[in-house]
Amino acid sequence: MTFYSNDSRAIKVYDLLHNFFEVVEWGDEKSDLIFEDGLFLFEAKSIKLSTTDHYMLEIYEALNEHFSPISPWGILSGVRPLKLVHQEKEQGISEKAILQGLVQREKITETKAELLLEIANNQEPIYRDQRDHLSLYLSIPFCPTICSYCCFHTRLYEKKLAREYLINLLEDLAEVKKRVKEQGRLIDCIYIGGGTPWILETEEIKKLFLSLQDFKGVKEFTFEGGRMDVLSPEKANLVSSYASRVCLNPQSLTQGITPLLGRPEAKGLEYWISYFKKEGLITSSDLIAGLPGESLEDFLLSLKELIKLNPDNITIHNLSLKRGAQLKELKKSAPVAAMLQEGYGLLKKTGYNPYYIYRQKNMVDRGENVGYEKAGTLGLYNIRMMEDVHEILSIGSNAASKKIRQGKAIRIATPKDIHLYMKDKERRKRLIEEMFV
Repeated sequence: MTFYSNDSRAIKVYDLLHNFFEVVEWGDEKSDLIFEDGLFLFEAKSIKLSTTDHYMLEIYEALNEHFSPISPWGILSGVRPLKLVHQEKEQGISEKAILQGLVQREKITETKAELLLEIANNQEPIYRDQRDHLSLYLSIPFCPTICSYCCFHTRLYEKKLAREYLINLLEDLAEVKKRVKEQGRLIDCIYIGGGTPWILETEEIKKLFLSLQDFKGVKEFTFEGGRMDVLSPEKANLVSSYASRVCLNPQSLTQGITPLLGRPEAKGLEYWISYFKKEGLITSSDLIAGLPGESLEDFLLSLKELIKLNPDNITIHNLSLKRGAQLKELKKSAPVAAMLQEGYGLLKKTGYNPYYIYRQKNMVDRGENVGYEKAGTLGLYNIRMMEDVHEILSIGSNAASKKIRQGKAIRIATPKDIHLYMKDKERRKRLIEEMFV
């Protein structure tokens, strides 16, 4: 389908169209779908739209009369589908009324609406608590290889470049410490993410950890190690000495799948999950639903195998075919919707509960990413990052901070390119200052 619009609301409508059509391309005045001058035109039909927010619902209902939706998420757009649920809960609206509104007004399927309510209830204590506290994110954007599905601004590890980058990161960390002390703020949550953070040299990881020891009152410290092919006993010992949570992400346990995608198979996963659990850390592992070559049966067997390894958290990511990823050119695999739904049932049956959710553009089968936990091991940072009521201070390249002012989230982004990030020290300093204004 081709789409043309001269309306300022075109992007929202463009996103909505993907709920009905696999491919939507921008076109000219002769396109299949046209949104202009308050009218929505398709198949010789002309629909006059409201000037209010109801226009999305009107377009959805018009299309729904002629096409079957391929997304369970109706007209609810954006990365954070839980936002509306939390807002209505805070207004005192009953769960029954919230569910009814999601289904009737937002056109979400009842299954997804119930999932949102379940997650909102599971994360409620963290969502409401300590909104004056800060979380700190540190970006380590290096990987030993670049996976074909990856759309983040990571780059191949170079020892010299990584060393120079760490020097700049620690300069920013010193500025953060200064500002936090001046403002009397408390950082109680730290997340080191990537990339593959433990690709750094052992001494570099130690230096980073030692630089974070000045923050008192930290109750969650996550090290997103990622893949295990660069993990050593020395690095594992360091992580277990300083962090409270560790991420070990196989993405798939189906034989032969990940090597085709530029990522080695997750050898040693069982050992390392067991090792870190014995050291007292909360463990987390990810799988991706929708990888090319992986059937529904393969995915469920992979999930069952991961469940047997007993990580405390499991996140199921819906493959997103983004512009920056090599995988975008490949055909999709088995129905991802079935993977997500059957995966949910399997995880619930084995004691895991969903506790955070987010969506992305270009997700295969228009699904969602959901994090599950067992035995009360909810990730503080995951909830704070996804729900816009807590502040996140992020440093490093391609890092997005979030400050809350008058109930609204304001995002502050650092340069995506590593060299640009390192070059402009004054800009980095201003971005940190901006968080406290």
